[in-house]
Amino acid sequence: PSPIADAGLATDNMCETGTYTAAATATNATSISWTSSGTGVFTNPNIEDAEYTPSAADILAGTFTLTMTVANSPCVNATDNVIVTVNAAPTADAGLATDVICQTGTYTLAATSTNGTNLWTTTGDGTFDDNTLEDPVYTPGAADITAGTVDLTLTVSNAFCVDATDLITLTINASPTADAGLAADNICATDTYTLAATATNGTIAWTTSGDGTFDDATLEDPTYTPGAADITAGTVTLTMTVSNAPCVDATDNIVVTINAAPTADIGLATDLICENTTYTLSATAANGTILWTTTGDGTFDDNTLEDPTYTPGVADIAAGTLDLTMTVSNAFCSD
Repeated sequence: PSPIADAGLATDNMCETGTYTAAATATNATSISWTSSGTGVFTNPNIEDAEYTPSAADILAGTFTLTMTVANSPCVNATDNVIVTVNAAPTADAGLATDVICQTGTYTLAATSTNGTNLWTTTGDGTFDDNTLEDPVYTPGAADITAGTVDLTLTVSNAFCVDATDLITLTINASPTADAGLAADNICATDTYTLAATATNGTIAWTTSGDGTFDDATLEDPTYTPGAADITAGTVTLTMTVSNAPCVDATDNIVVTINAAPTADIGLATDLICENTTYTLSATAANGTILWTTTGDGTFDDNTLEDPTYTPGVADIAAGTLDLTMTVSNAFCSD
């Protein structure tokens, strides 16, 4: 009987990284012989379902034809062929292996894919603007931010090849916060100022608008010593900056008013008056409110004046001596 050759499908596909196995049928055959239009090789060209490995030239050409010849002498040989398309293998490169963003930001991928369709997936709960793009934009979800990290995976698919995948691990930094404490406060020129601030999610750097110094400008609550220029100016601004790249720095400040220390000079250390006279002080006071007091029973015409007049009392005259004291007060300094 006459031989019959059926090479299987008229056309078929394979991946460039694989081999092609025919699904043929030969009837009434005394011999089978496979040939190729390309330069690849058969594992065994004399079997019904021969396996063919394409050459570099076949892959570059993108197609080749395999022909099966079935012989049964003296009949005419029967032939049939299959045209095989060689599909390039997909590649996936997600870009950097790791990267960092701020919790308030989004992340634009910088990936490279070839020979297939893209699909981005996440291990978290964020979203892509279009997960079929090569370089979509990813917006972290609440769970991503809480976890602090998320994996984004690029899968490139080609129906005739194994998928190619690559991923990037994204670290999500929390936004820094800065609270310098009070918006304004007061100290005495002779004192230091200890901050009562709160900082989160970053490193701290305190700066001053003046010429004073911090004991450690990286602490949350450092101590500030005013400089000469601060005291002269009477005010200084202390600014706390909290940094956590790539987030925007958080800043807050406090304005500290520096109150000059009060001074009191009563004038003479001792003096004399006649029992039937009054005594007018000749004192000097600065940077505060004045209050005169006596150890006796006399009276001042106004004990809040710098130079009041004192009238001795009966007990003062009887005692023959008394002390008059001037106290100068400033709420933020010692009297």
